[in-house]
Amino acid sequence: MRKSPERRGLIFSFLIVYLAIVFLLAGLVTVGFHLYRSQVSRSEAGLQVGIVAVEIGPLVVRAYQRQDSEAVKQLMRSFFAFPAIHCVHLFEGGKVVSSWPERGCPEHMQAGIIKVPMPVEDTGFVIEFGLDNAYDKEQNWVSTRTFGVLSVFVILLVAVTFTLLLIRLVMRPLMHLQQAMLISTPDNPVDAKDVNAHQLGGAGLIYNQMAATARRYYSKMEKTQKQLRDSQARFCDMAEISTDWFYELDRNFKLAYVSDQFFQLTGLNKKEVVGKTLASLALDQDEQGKWDDHQEKLMRNTEFRQFEFRIRTGDGRDCVANISGKPVFSDKGKFSGYRGTGRDVTQFRRNQEALAEANQNFGDSVAYASHFQHRLLAKEQDLRPDFGKVRFIWQPRDLVGGDFLTYFSIGETPYIAFYDCTGHGVPGGFMVMLVSAAIDRIRTQPTAPKNCSEILQNIHDEICDALDITPYQNATDGLDCAIICLSRDKKYIEYAGANIDLLAVSKSGTLARYPAMRQSLGYQYLDKALAAERHKIPLDGQCFVLATDGIVTQIGGMPARMMGSRYFEALLREAKSNDPKKLANSLMRGLRRWQGSEERRDDVMVLAFCPEEELSDRNIDQA
Repeated sequence: MRKSPERRGLIFSFLIVYLAIVFLLAGLVTVGFHLYRSQVSRSEAGLQVGIVAVEIGPLVVRAYQRQDSEAVKQLMRSFFAFPAIHCVHLFEGGKVVSSWPERGCPEHMQAGIIKVPMPVEDTGFVIEFGLDNAYDKEQNWVSTRTFGVLSVFVILLVAVTFTLLLIRLVMRPLMHLQQAMLISTPDNPVDAKDVNAHQLGGAGLIYNQMAATARRYYSKMEKTQKQLRDSQARFCDMAEISTDWFYELDRNFKLAYVSDQFFQLTGLNKKEVVGKTLASLALDQDEQGKWDDHQEKLMRNTEFRQFEFRIRTGDGRDCVANISGKPVFSDKGKFSGYRGTGRDVTQFRRNQEALAEANQNFGDSVAYASHFQHRLLAKEQDLRPDFGKVRFIWQPRDLVGGDFLTYFSIGETPYIAFYDCTGHGVPGGFMVMLVSAAIDRIRTQPTAPKNCSEILQNIHDEICDALDITPYQNATDGLDCAIICLSRDKKYIEYAGANIDLLAVSKSGTLARYPAMRQSLGYQYLDKALAAERHKIPLDGQCFVLATDGIVTQIGGMPARMMGSRYFEALLREAKSNDPKKLANSLMRGLRRWQGSEERRDDVMVLAFCPEEELSDRNIDQA
């Protein structure tokens, strides 16, 4: 494979740089070595002279003192075993007393003088050495040249080795990486060859990982684009189903585009619509307030929804258009107009008007039914002649309800029927009519007065007949009921109940509960008579309380839960009296407190009466 010009130029540049560095380093090292060697040579020569002078100098002095001139000469000649020493002088008292050679140091010698005092007692002998500096310099230059050649060779060898490694580990992977990057395309990334983890700090591997990631990303992008196309197709299909047409307004709020569905629905043509404002197409332009509000939203460039106006179609009909719009802005944030959808809601509005009319008629009917139910409901003044002091509260959840109170007599015996029918509202009201009709049939039968259990049984039988409840067919309708009658001697009341208990409150505030049978009337056919227990309760100044389950089943409190019987009885004790009005009012206050912000779940009815109170007043009047 032929090397590219860029690669050859880069390698050549590296070689030039490395050679320059090699020779620069070799020169610096050689100069340093030469300076170091010169300093060491001088130091070594001085050290050698000092050692020799200390060892031989005393012998020379003693031979001189013995006046042995031959011995002095031989000893001084021994100093010349060191090539750097070229002459020696022996001084006594500052005067030369002996020299070698006898003529002294040569005049042409570049000498360095070293004087060494002799360690001989009470003498002033000093030996002076003349050192030849030229000899030291010559030796140093020989050593320096040798060291320089070796340094250049070693550094050059290291540089060549480093260059080869650089080419192997850096340049070649770098060229492969460059080649891969040059031929790669976004949709076809190419991996770099001969790249290891330790080369280029892992850059090649990182590039290969990026290439692999790019391939995966491109593959995912193709899938995403396909999904986007499918999503756009779904959106268009859903948009066509969910709306009737699309439109666009320009910055002057004129129609710039309207889809073909609009023209198909209205029978208008593009010339009559495009370039016009919405108000110019409307038939209800006289509704100035509506159009002023809409224009204000357009001027503020805010989104609007469900704006309706009427349009005259091509065949002369009125069409109610319902449009929504969203402002459109350019990349620079400049307002460009509106884009939105529209629907033909003509038939919907007609159906809505018909439904409103039907609701009005139904509401009127229910209101009349409520008025009729109020007329049938027993009143406090109806009960007082027989049952004394009475407090009655009736609060249906809706206009009509399923809780009801009926006062009737069989013979001269007064009765109270206190009952809670299935459901509330209109269904509950119909059940009340069935029960009231059943009670009318029972009280008009030519029989003697009945006990309360018999009346419960009669009501159950009548409801089963009315709802066609047989041994083979049950129903989902019925009632809870309590029947009370006052004895002829006015000394006790009789009570029997179906899921509605009777509570008695004594003058001291003590509560007594008289339980009803745990079974409702209606719902299912029974092969045997009802097991309703008859309770005969003496008056003794007691106040009697009946309430439907709309109170005890009301959700409220913290945390939200049903009130329950325990709290119900606590409210009766809270009154601290057995006065019917105080007891009933305490129950209603407690109900409102317990209910809080919760909705009313069921009809509510409360009856509290104290028969003995009215009888006492009547006796006083007769006296």
